[in-house]
Amino acid sequence: MSDYAWDHSDSLAHKVEVTEETLPNRVALTATQIITRGEDGRQVLLVDPHPAGTWDTWMTPYSSLVLEEGALRARGRDLGADLQFLQLSPGDSLKRLADALDQLASVYQEEYRQALKQDLNNVLPELTGGWQGDPFYTSYSLKFSQTSHSYTAYRFAFYRSSPTVTEVAVDHIWVDASDFRDVETSPTHINGKEVVSNVPVALRQLLNAKE
Repeated sequence: MSDYAWDHSDSLAHKVEVTEETLPNRVALTATQIITRGEDGRQVLLVDPHPAGTWDTWMTPYSSLVLEEGALRARGRDLGADLQFLQLSPGDSLKRLADALDQLASVYQEEYRQALKQDLNNVLPELTGGWQGDPFYTSYSLKFSQTSHSYTAYRFAFYRSSPTVTEVAVDHIWVDASDFRDVETSPTHINGKEVVSNVPVALRQLLNAKE
């Protein structure tokens, strides 16, 4: 099953369509931490919180608010308004899906902030309180879940954080952000594990913001 990842600057997002097969029925509003260390803040923490031999993928720590279709419909009725996400149909573009997720982030702003405060679905509960401020980058993803046998739409908001990190329980690695400066030279695998596609893009955004 194909997965998709994009942001608002991706021109293909206007052309790629959601199909009946890929139409999502759940949403994950995800806050992603770019945790840095070092004097220049260029070292970034990547983690693989999944059991060994399953995903084998490097990603950044995250916390999320997961919304099922039933809850979304109930919220729409409470608001007396149509949620764009519930109006999506096959043939709509990924750009339209991103706009619908942005609307949900606004509608669920209080619940989202509360979820971050409580570190809901946090893959690194030992690292808390790193979600202050505004995100410096936002991306989107449409992924197939083997568990639910359906697609979930993700909205990734990237925050920068520099907490004191003494111990990390899951498999992890520190990388130099400058290794991801260029698309052509960004590593797609490190130590035998794939790097999630939105990580290099977010790190380039972080480097650009600092220059």
